[in-house]
Amino acid sequence: PFFEVTDLEAPEEADPGDEIDVSATVTNLGPEDEQTVEFRFEGDTVAEEPLSLDTGESDTVTFSDIQLPAEDGVFEHGVFTDDDSATADIVVGDVDLDTVAVVHDGIGTPPTETIGVLDEQLAGFEDAEGIDSSAVDPEDLTDFDVVVFYDVADGDAEPLMTAVEENPLVGSVYLAMNFGPEAMIDRSSVFDDPDEAFTGFDTGPVELEITQDHPLFDGVGDVGETVTIHTDSFGDFGAFEGAAGPDGDLGTIVTGGVTEQGTGVGVSDATGTDAVLLGSIDPDNTFAGADALTDEALTLLGNAVEFAEDQ
Repeated sequence: PFFEVTDLEAPEEADPGDEIDVSATVTNLGPEDEQTVEFRFEGDTVAEEPLSLDTGESDTVTFSDIQLPAEDGVFEHGVFTDDDSATADIVVGDVDLDTVAVVHDGIGTPPTETIGVLDEQLAGFEDAEGIDSSAVDPEDLTDFDVVVFYDVADGDAEPLMTAVEENPLVGSVYLAMNFGPEAMIDRSSVFDDPDEAFTGFDTGPVELEITQDHPLFDGVGDVGETVTIHTDSFGDFGAFEGAAGPDGDLGTIVTGGVTEQGTGVGVSDATGTDAVLLGSIDPDNTFAGADALTDEALTLLGNAVEFAEDQ
């Protein structure tokens, strides 16, 4: 049996002490079975419901009148079966939320899918804001807690990236992907770090072999595991080599199950502040966008921003 959990519905905000209702759809992907479905709040089981399902059957499980804490904060909650879960965060009371900018080159459509994924993945953040690199003052960019460099217009990379990385209060994330963001390549030109950043394509799927333990991989995988980044058959990827620091190489991009293309995840300390380098994840990609990206890849993107904010 496998009881899958989908379509979690819950309020995103509430007042301290409020009562909320939370529901989710549970589908039995295996033979007929019965399980106890749990609602957990900050890791503790606060309600449960027995559920029996035939093969392929679905049902909506609702947990009503869940009492929220009396104090302000951002709390994780979710619906769990023996096999699966769906979680979310709720902002209770008056909480100062962190801010994140997604910098793009202003050409064509802004990276709306990337912005949407970050809004879904991040707890304790305001909605991500798209920023045209040619229309922002470098110092204004440092008002954000985290800056995700998706792409930048010609001539904008050095002033924007320097302003962000010279400010110890601002975290940074750099992306690279074939037919997509090239900010990591621009960073290599500005800071000579990483030594090389590049994009390309091969046979899919594109995977990440995790080579070091790191908070970026929380909920993604463990050292020695290989996780799928995207399932598109074209195998578009972004990677790099030679990032500074002990965490400069945290995992290797593998295409077609056999070919190592370079480092896919790392944290560079070349400028004195930690910058997250993330290859092969581009929710706005024409071929390997949000629909082709795995849950692990989306979690990794969210983790990158949360890690950058903590530095």
